[in-house]
Amino acid sequence: MPPEQRPPESIVPPLEDGERDVWLIEWQVAEDAFDVAVGEHVRWDVVDADRSRLGHLGGRRLVTKERNTYSEELGAGPERPIVGVVTRIDQVSVRYGPSANGSGQEPIPGSAMQHAARALAPRIPHEGTIVGWVVRIRVD
Repeated sequence: MPPEQRPPESIVPPLEDGERDVWLIEWQVAEDAFDVAVGEHVRWDVVDADRSRLGHLGGRRLVTKERNTYSEELGAGPERPIVGVVTRIDQVSVRYGPSANGSGQEPIPGSAMQHAARALAPRIPHEGTIVGWVVRIRVD
């Protein structure tokens, strides 16, 4: 998509007391036809985020939990509940480049772009490939 049609990256405010950020993984959202919107009350089971996602944002944002609907099958560790109201959603896309071992493509560390959204759909014009969303929850 031409750069003039893409919105600039959103500025993400710091977490306030009682707020937590949670990754939603793109392929799981697509496979489960899952959607959520700002203002919704949620109760999710979350696990520690896959370390591979930590590099996407290049240290600009630390998201340590994820809603992984396949956590048991993937061995993602113990689930813990998070309950609260969704206060922010950021669509996250990354650019890919050749892998270090030449076997294919991998995300370029720190290349993530974040775009504020009201819900998971419709998708916002973006650069690269959507890898997921970061959902901010004000915990009950």
